[in-house]
Amino acid sequence: TLFVVPARVKASHILAIFPWVEDNSEETEEGKEEALEKIKMVKDKLKNGVDFEVLARQYSDDSASAASGGDLGYISKGQMIEEFEEALFSLDLGEVSEIVETKYGFHIIKGFDRQEEYIQKFDEVEESINAYLLNLHKMEKREDFIFSLIEEVNIEYFTDVEGTLNSTEEESE
Repeated sequence: TLFVVPARVKASHILAIFPWVEDNSEETEEGKEEALEKIKMVKDKLKNGVDFEVLARQYSDDSASAASGGDLGYISKGQMIEEFEEALFSLDLGEVSEIVETKYGFHIIKGFDRQEEYIQKFDEVEESINAYLLNLHKMEKREDFIFSLIEEVNIEYFTDVEGTLNSTEEESE
């Protein structure tokens, strides 16, 4: 599984974030309603033919993806929050989701490309394999060296049969 690339979908989204996610304030119905109204307005614009990327740049509260038109790159299962993934992986290519609520806010999601799970070709992973094997070899050599040092050292253990060590410690206190 080291060189298996899991199934993934190239995705974009528009996020109307809950205010308390940004500023750690109290969770309120007003804040939730504001985010919902914003995302509904964006959804209406999409229905009227406005380009997804344009709307993401203009309205998305996800600063990391807004500048690139909402582009999140390829997403595999297990990378995003469950509600988001369920919506994304159920979309047909090019389809836009309904409004999806997560703990962060309301999302509109679009899936662009789907790649099935595949095993990387050897020439793609050869360098990684070589680095892995080199590190493994170094660890084995280091371990062998440490064990050889342990064998060379003469460690003697003494047993305090008469209790003299304890009595000496008590006298010095």
